[in-house]
Amino acid sequence: MSAETEREPFEQEDRWILNLRGLSVAPLTPESQDVAAALPLFGAKVLSAVAFKYGGLRVVFDSGTHLNCAPDDSFEAWQITGPRGWRFVSLPGGDLAAWSPSAAGLRQQTER
Repeated sequence: MSAETEREPFEQEDRWILNLRGLSVAPLTPESQDVAAALPLFGAKVLSAVAFKYGGLRVVFDSGTHLNCAPDDSFEAWQITGPRGWRFVSLPGGDLAAWSPSAAGLRQQTER
């Protein structure tokens, strides 16, 4: 893991920069997930990952693949967990929740 992947995510006006550069896609469980669409991502490294405050996600991989996830009105459209315990979830209706590690556990920050 490069030094850049060790940085904390940081917030900008309308997005969070997730600092996942250089990380690989985690294994999927085919017995409980539809994984066919994600197979080209195995072994790919993250070049950039951005969680938008409206609930969208954009991840760019070194293979040239771009993963774009829109928010959903009824369901959590996506979630992503990075090193050091940061977690981001696209909430139903287009909100973004961000959890950061703290001494007392995880602290939720909901963006609107």
